[in-house]
Amino acid sequence: MAGTQNNGMVRRLARVLIEQPDPSACSRCLDALEAYCDAQLAGDDAETQFSDVAFHLDTCVACAELYAALYETLAAPAPLAEPPRYPIADLSFLGERNAQINMPRRFQDLQATLANALVRSGRTLRLILSQGLLELLPAPAPTLALRSAQATVLFELVVREPDALIEEIVVSASAQPAAQSCDLRVRITLRGMSWPDLDGIAVRLRSGDHEQQALSDAWGEVFFRTIDQASLSSLEISVDASTSGE
Repeated sequence: MAGTQNNGMVRRLARVLIEQPDPSACSRCLDALEAYCDAQLAGDDAETQFSDVAFHLDTCVACAELYAALYETLAAPAPLAEPPRYPIADLSFLGERNAQINMPRRFQDLQATLANALVRSGRTLRLILSQGLLELLPAPAPTLALRSAQATVLFELVVREPDALIEEIVVSASAQPAAQSCDLRVRITLRGMSWPDLDGIAVRLRSGDHEQQALSDAWGEVFFRTIDQASLSSLEISVDASTSGE
């Protein structure tokens, strides 16, 4: 039995050494290569069923390399089935958390203090200044326009969208060097309106028992002169936007 197997191996080796390369054999081998690998993986006698393929693989290095790659691929475990859809994680809470972390504490305090400083009374919106609110305001921009080149900006407070009618209120105070009094400018912008239709907005300024009132010009601006700087931390500014255009 052993002698018969040895004789078969010798004859096969002799055939490999004697026969000339056949280019068409590569094509026939490649056509049957997958079936050959399947038979091997199934435990069948592939070399007997596909004797020509087995012989060609012994004689052709290129086809043998392709066979090795195909066999490894087919023998590898099947990949996991891809799910019909991948679940989308809800990470919206990270945005809220990051917004709170990235927001400077001073700005958070300013927004909270400003919200408490706004009071709605009928048609009138009141802005009540305080020392704590003024201390939280950022330093005024050096390019802030002034009517006097020598004046110094003491503060600028911007209130955006305080109610349904008013888009923005800007309150700024400026004073001459070493002066005890200052000029107060209030600029109001209404929703859906712009220059020159911002005239006639009633603005009232109150400090203690002293009170004065003026109407905005076409730019929505009102100026109050010679305001005692010591009273800035207790001023009450009232805006009645419903009077615009009357």
